[in-house]
Amino acid sequence: MVVKKLAIKLIFTAGALMLLGQLLILHYMKAPTPFRIEPISQFVNVTTSIPLPIILLDRKVLSELSDICPFCNLDHPLAFGSLYKHIQEVQSLQSVLDAAGFKSTVLLNTLPVEPAAPKIVRDMPTGFLISKDGMTMQLVLLHERADSYWWYGAAQSDFGIKQKLADFRIQSDAQALEIMTSEGALERFKGVSVDVQGLTLMVPASIDNYLQQRSTDQFVECSHSRAAAFFDEFGEDDSPDALKFKHKAWKILTTAKQVLDQLNIPFWLSSGTCLGYYRQCDLITYSKDVDLGIMASDYSINLMPEFLKRGFKLKHIFGRANDSFEISFMYDDLKLDLFFFYQEGDTIWNGGTQAKSGLKFKYIFPYFTLCWTEFLQLKVRVPCETLSYILANYGSGWSTPQRAWDWKSSPSNVHPNGKWEKKDWPEVIQVFY
Repeated sequence: MVVKKLAIKLIFTAGALMLLGQLLILHYMKAPTPFRIEPISQFVNVTTSIPLPIILLDRKVLSELSDICPFCNLDHPLAFGSLYKHIQEVQSLQSVLDAAGFKSTVLLNTLPVEPAAPKIVRDMPTGFLISKDGMTMQLVLLHERADSYWWYGAAQSDFGIKQKLADFRIQSDAQALEIMTSEGALERFKGVSVDVQGLTLMVPASIDNYLQQRSTDQFVECSHSRAAAFFDEFGEDDSPDALKFKHKAWKILTTAKQVLDQLNIPFWLSSGTCLGYYRQCDLITYSKDVDLGIMASDYSINLMPEFLKRGFKLKHIFGRANDSFEISFMYDDLKLDLFFFYQEGDTIWNGGTQAKSGLKFKYIFPYFTLCWTEFLQLKVRVPCETLSYILANYGSGWSTPQRAWDWKSSPSNVHPNGKWEKKDWPEVIQVFY
């Protein structure tokens, strides 16, 4: 009996020890992994000696700067950035890195998703992969572009990216990188020096602002080859009237951007303005207006007063903020249409109203997200899924100019949407001139 009790006690003791061992394993699995900061320190020293100004761009590290070890437990190459104009010679930089014991390779813009803008040329360096003693870093090259923003390239635009990632023991998928998973655009920002684990590093002056930018920084390039093919087939309207329209429309778009940016209202190129961007990287001169899209949830009561202060005049207001809302302004003899959009399941729609009858119309688009682009030297948004947006609105004939267009029947995605009750007309159908 004593032997039996002793055996049971030993079994329970062994079980407790096993459980304790498992708990200890779990504890150490969760604990920060041992981390060597020397490779980062040496990289900073090398760039300082050249000199090459660099700034910390890694979102994970920047969001954890106050932690004991913000560099610990990284599951991706540590991201730094530098202005492309500061890279005098790529080979010289690599020579200095090689001399300091670093392994490095340059990422090139060799296979762009869309034909690139003239300033972003084929084989232009867009970044580096750098490693030493098990620490891998990524140096992103920021290219200055129009309208005071920085552009950076996508890693997959390098024809040899899979092999380069494999050479640095990075999962052979560009998504394994913290930045450059797609082309991106950032408003220019200033940096400040901070102490991070004994290192003096440059970080964005407003980390919160930078992190917010990075959450919506995806960029798509207008296809200049598509535009060239369009103009080869249909010609380019360079008449005095066309040039006059372009100048006025650019001024309207520029001012609208200033107002909406000031109010922190995201907007995108919509309708004919979006078609002109996608088809010909330019305005459609016979459209005689500028069209912008805004999510209705982003509407501000300050919107109309701010436009009026800039010299715009109200043409009409249709609908309500929660249903088929639309505001049109006049600036000289050109119209600015602001269409407000609503999400409904996996679709997004905007409304239209016929003033004389009160009939309502609904324009339905597949769900889309927003990307930055450069249009007329302005950094503006377009639907990332631009082609599906264009197809929804203009159908398969989008690539051919259509001068005859009826907003109630021509769009491919237009649907009847009932009728405003007559008692509501004074509120939902306001026509000023």
